[in-house]
Amino acid sequence: MLSFRAAAANRVRVLVIVPSRGMAKGAKKVTKASKKAMAAEATGGDLPKNDVAKLISLVKPQSIPRRSVSKEQAAEEQMVVDAYARHLLVTTRAGKELDRTRLALKHAAIAALPEDLQVAAKIVDTTPFPPSRRIPLDTPPHPSFDDVLAKEQDEV
Repeated sequence: MLSFRAAAANRVRVLVIVPSRGMAKGAKKVTKASKKAMAAEATGGDLPKNDVAKLISLVKPQSIPRRSVSKEQAAEEQMVVDAYARHLLVTTRAGKELDRTRLALKHAAIAALPEDLQVAAKIVDTTPFPPSRRIPLDTPPHPSFDDVLAKEQDEV
């Protein structure tokens, strides 16, 4: 908790200037110098005036220095990268093969049914899942979210 003096010191002074025909007593006239001083005070420093090079240098991506790696270490790292790429390719192909097998088994099961049941089996079921069913997510849920979800399921 701030004391009154600290709160008063942290207050920002705002000068409101209302244009009128005659200046009110005690009102200061706004000049270019005072505008520049107010802008510098608001931003914490002088504003660059048409200095495009400074602005571009602020948004230009910084270069990342290359690390020095020996040829043996680079070859070893490349072997690890290649092994990981092969692993990903094998798992992707295995997943695709599993999908093809499931689809072939589904078509074979539908073909084994009588004609009147085949028509009903080929209709896609688009009914929504029950709300109490947990849908698997790519990331683990937040612990407090699980508590809320468990309480809601208990109430239903």
